[in-house]
Amino acid sequence: MPLQPGKNHVTLTYRTPGLKVGALISAASFIIFAFLWVTVEWRRPLAKRTADQKKERHF
Repeated sequence: MPLQPGKNHVTLTYRTPGLKVGALISAASFIIFAFLWVTVEWRRPLAKRTADQKKERHF
């Protein structure tokens, strides 16, 4: 790009390739993980959950 003698205003921009796609994949992965975690916790009986929590507290 040829510039004229004197004062010039030049703007350089950079866009990270794949940033939007990467953010979309990360968000989709998090949503799938959260859905699966909630589904597993929902199906596990409450009595088993409380028993497992008591086992973990063995100080």
